[in-house]
Amino acid sequence: MEAKDKLLRESNFFEGITGQEIPKRILESMVNNNRLPHSFLFYGPYGVGKKEVAFILSKHLLCENGPPACNRCMDCNQFVRGVHPDLHIVIPLPSALRKIVSEDRYNFQKDYIKTRISKNRFNITEKGERSISIDDVRFIKEILSVSSQRGKARIVLIDDAHKMGIEASNAFLKILEEPYPASYIFLITTNKDALLPTIISRCFLLQFRNLTDSEVNEFLLSKGFGPAEAKIRTELAQGSIKRALIDFNEEEIYRELSKIFISLFEERDILKLIDFAEDLYERFDREEMEAFLNQVEYSVRLRFMSINNDNLQNNDEARYWFEIWKDIRKLKEFNRTRANMGLMLSCFLFKVNNYL
Repeated sequence: MEAKDKLLRESNFFEGITGQEIPKRILESMVNNNRLPHSFLFYGPYGVGKKEVAFILSKHLLCENGPPACNRCMDCNQFVRGVHPDLHIVIPLPSALRKIVSEDRYNFQKDYIKTRISKNRFNITEKGERSISIDDVRFIKEILSVSSQRGKARIVLIDDAHKMGIEASNAFLKILEEPYPASYIFLITTNKDALLPTIISRCFLLQFRNLTDSEVNEFLLSKGFGPAEAKIRTELAQGSIKRALIDFNEEEIYRELSKIFISLFEERDILKLIDFAEDLYERFDREEMEAFLNQVEYSVRLRFMSINNDNLQNNDEARYWFEIWKDIRKLKEFNRTRANMGLMLSCFLFKVNNYL
């Protein structure tokens, strides 16, 4: 037993999950002490790792040599391919898709699991309000009432559990009140309070919080994003890894990049300005640079005009922003004429350094 505990302590139990140290430590301790409840409720903001933690814990529990998962057996192989017969998932569906899924539910859920485990987005194009129906709960009862196909455990993940209707919730409550042996249920939600209080009271609750900016930024840098893009995505992410990875509206990105650029001018930090400009130059083509400079020019002009002083000629702050405004306009002209923008940016920053 001591050797197994030592192995668990030394393993990277939740490898690849950014942040969420408290939920991870609690779950690992439960596994170490063989004190896992039958039902969990993972709640917290969008895109902070709830579903990912549930998937990884499921892998450990399903491994024939685990926990922790050995990454060599048939169970682990089936899990990473998204075809483990004892891993099931229920997601809210629009009514237009529900009839199609009910006719081939097993293949639908395997397609979903394969996509999620490979960290891709599963797209549902059908319109309409999505919900978890009484038929979904009957499906859960059906798979939990039979023996595990691989002999270890049966696991059900219920995503967006707060979209369970009243009829479905009451039926699901009976499953929680009389849990099936060797089974685990993970309810995942961004809106805990929308669930029936009686459902909440029968689950072990784990709260997932927004990630810190440093955690999001470090994650993005590890995925190959440059410092400038990582910084802007971190600011737009608001603590969510998923939000940090989405394709933002271009105008929104240029606007946020401009805010960072302007803030560096305000800080008078020439070294950070150089690093930021070099990163942009490497990543932007001429059209992207034009869009970015348009936004910077607009922001600098507003900054200049916000200085309320009757005698602007004798105002150092006003002259500083006016000179930057003029030079941004020149940079735009150079960019349009296909000049060497790397050289032009260097000259611009050299002049800025003289203003400081």
